[in-house]
Amino acid sequence: MVKRRLPAAERRRQIAQAALEILATRGAAALKTAELARVVGTSDAALFRHFPDKAAILDEATKLFEATLMKDFPPTGPEPLERLRAFFLQRLALCEEHPHILRLAFDDRILSTLGDEGRRRVQGSVARSLEFVTENVRACQARGLTPAVDPEVVVWMVTGVVRGAIARATSPSGGTVDAEALWRDVERVIAPGR
Repeated sequence: MVKRRLPAAERRRQIAQAALEILATRGAAALKTAELARVVGTSDAALFRHFPDKAAILDEATKLFEATLMKDFPPTGPEPLERLRAFFLQRLALCEEHPHILRLAFDDRILSTLGDEGRRRVQGSVARSLEFVTENVRACQARGLTPAVDPEVVVWMVTGVVRGAIARATSPSGGTVDAEALWRDVERVIAPGR
């Protein structure tokens, strides 16, 4: 059986995706070029036809992580509570599609593998998400939609539920979450009376 050769861009993405999966599921120690080649289904040498070195693979993996996390970001809508809902549902959808990859955003040991620049970029993506939630919580408060509590506490609540969904999706027992039901519960807490 003849193996189909992938176009270079597709192979680069496949290698970056495999690197993210290995980092997220087995940690930095497991990310060896031999293991990466095995997961991709190629040889060690073939990896380096697409990347000059392992650092370049990690750089591409970081770009893929950023693109995955920031897809359709920021959500738009006329009302801040609608934007928060859209953000929340988007993050939970990402959790369903890429549960292990989202763990990378919160694991310092894995982030350190990406080097200073990679860590800075990942943390920047996470910071933009947190800023978005904070801005929209403040906008909700200005319109009287949410109680006048510290916006940071509300941000912790929203992001904490997302992190809980990530933990559940990546646990050995696994499991999906009902994103709409979770949002209704979050909304009852952050916007009572709606």
